[in-house]
Amino acid sequence: MPRKKTEEEANTHTEHCKIESLSKTDLLVMRYIQCHKKIVKSVMAEKLGISLPTINTSLVKLEEERLLLDDKYTINANFATLWGISICSDHCRIVALDFSFTVLGIDKILPVFEGVPNVREEKGEIIFDRPETYDSLVRKVGNIIDAILSCNVGQHLFSIGITFPTAVNNGRVLNSVHCPNYRGFSIDEYSGSAWFQKKKIDNISIVIENDAKGAALASYQDLTTGGEESQFMANLYMDSGLGLGVIINGEIFYGAENSAGEIGYIHPMPLGNEFDGDLENKGGHLSAIMDRCFREAEASEEVSQDMAKLVRYAISVIQNLFSFDTIVLSGRFDKHFARMKDALAPTRYAYDNMSYYALRQSNYGMNISAVGGAISAYYKWIEKI
Repeated sequence: MPRKKTEEEANTHTEHCKIESLSKTDLLVMRYIQCHKKIVKSVMAEKLGISLPTINTSLVKLEEERLLLDDKYTINANFATLWGISICSDHCRIVALDFSFTVLGIDKILPVFEGVPNVREEKGEIIFDRPETYDSLVRKVGNIIDAILSCNVGQHLFSIGITFPTAVNNGRVLNSVHCPNYRGFSIDEYSGSAWFQKKKIDNISIVIENDAKGAALASYQDLTTGGEESQFMANLYMDSGLGLGVIINGEIFYGAENSAGEIGYIHPMPLGNEFDGDLENKGGHLSAIMDRCFREAEASEEVSQDMAKLVRYAISVIQNLFSFDTIVLSGRFDKHFARMKDALAPTRYAYDNMSYYALRQSNYGMNISAVGGAISAYYKWIEKI
């Protein structure tokens, strides 16, 4: 291995790295390192299906190109910036990640958006108000991406991920009860704009993703960099509505027509002694009822009985069907996780054929979908190489 390089040295010479000189194998090795806390080369070789000599060659190349700082496989976090935009029902969140997938500080990001209409900082997040029409969405997202492309945070820009609370198919937003005016939104709307031309020149990956699937990818990333492993993970995500993202061996499971995970549209039914009928009297599908329960809980700062019942019901449905080894609660669940955990603990014992699972909380807060969108776009950029 080459001598150990300091972060200062790596940052000084980052501009000399020619990313096009890296092979698909080099980038897959890089992705593996970004996703795992403990690196064992033999395990990496087995997981990636790549021979150990090839792994060693890629590691040397990544060090030479300053993507790794030393023989301990430390990521050069300043090498690149990844961006995520999460479109919600009432506002949008914007995040920037360094190359180790750490969210950059607000103070480093906010100046980029000076002069962009309706962008502001609120409680440590960058948000803009919801556009009321399709045309205003196109205009505002275009303004945000123009600002991102003019940003000097990091030496490279690989990807921009945009997530929506609706099913997404072939890069186009499908119909959504939460954002009905955004149906049909696609990056093709910008085919003649300056940033789209830059996308073609610089090979930037701009990807539209479902918000729950993005949140699931961020949760998996959070899990594995924390030293845990999961082969079959579910992420229940609550923001505009309730969504489910499934990760199988580190990859998003999309299903037919990219529509897997639309759990929010089912109607809760009585199941054993879990329900006493009160939930059915509230009316509506699971997502709408859950939203009302959250509003009640946030007003009283207590976890309602109905909220706990709904989460238990959702977990029982997906767990009896799929037997996940890990279930993560994210988004609006974060605020209530500590108080909800005790109420959820009996879930795995409620039904004879429900297998054991580990219940986890995400660490990205309400930014999780935007974080996952950024990572998803980066992974798809690798796939194109």
